[in-house]
Amino acid sequence: MEDEKAIATRIRIENGYKNGASWFYWIAGMSILNEMFYQTHTGWIFAIGLGITQVTNVIFQNNGMSLIATLVLSGIFVFFGKMAHRGHNWAFITGMIFYILDAILFIMVKDYIGLGLHGLAIFGIYRGLRLHKKLIEINNNQDLKPSEEGAPV
Repeated sequence: MEDEKAIATRIRIENGYKNGASWFYWIAGMSILNEMFYQTHTGWIFAIGLGITQVTNVIFQNNGMSLIATLVLSGIFVFFGKMAHRGHNWAFITGMIFYILDAILFIMVKDYIGLGLHGLAIFGIYRGLRLHKKLIEINNNQDLKPSEEGAPV
């Protein structure tokens, strides 16, 4: 019974850390959608996307470079997501730092909804990092336990 509880806890923690890593994919995806909305002049925008891509839209004025910039920046966040899913803590930390810097843009333009959604995503990413560290701790503690086969301790 205890093993089932431990397995369930481990699965919950593992799913939680992967959910945190998945925020990077959402950020990248929303940024690409925002770029598509910009290119098609819909006037729509998702506040959870990268604010820096909106800056590149203004700088490059619809000449195709803003699309390239968005794809590159979104690709970086996809990379963070992929590395975080593989269990690299540096990806969580570096991605959070980048997204915190991006959130500063929302402070500068007083977009508090965008800032709040950035905060939600940052919290989700941080939670993923925290749960990943807990999973590492659990794995390390299991490695220290004597085997049940009667092997020497």
